[in-house]
Amino acid sequence: MYESGFGLAPKSPGTEFRLAVYYGDSGDPERNTYYGDGSTYGESETNAVIKHQRSSTKNPTSGVSTTPKRQAAEEYALYAHPTGYVYKIDTLRLKEYHVTAYEVAEHVTKPSKPGDQEIILVAADLGPLPNEIVIEVIPVPEK
Repeated sequence: MYESGFGLAPKSPGTEFRLAVYYGDSGDPERNTYYGDGSTYGESETNAVIKHQRSSTKNPTSGVSTTPKRQAAEEYALYAHPTGYVYKIDTLRLKEYHVTAYEVAEHVTKPSKPGDQEIILVAADLGPLPNEIVIEVIPVPEK
């Protein structure tokens, strides 16, 4: 198990993992919705997946982005930081600890980064992911 003080927390904890969409040009492509992108009418989890994967900063949710691709995980770990960590997650423990996994490719017609094979994880309490699903924390040195 990993040390306390680390954690995988969403940008908008406590909020339901659902977003509404509005069609039309908002002036920001990462917030726009367009016909054929997979969005649904009204609030939905699918809309949350679509918006989150485009930009979780501009579309914050209670989800945490993950990827099974080690190289992509290392790049995200170093985004805006000289050093970082990759969290190795035991996907077999997700159900036991009430974490829902949303595979982006199952909801989005054109993922923003298809090679990442992004999976958004959402804890049942809409907060940080449980420590018990993390089996290793791997330091990523400065490049």
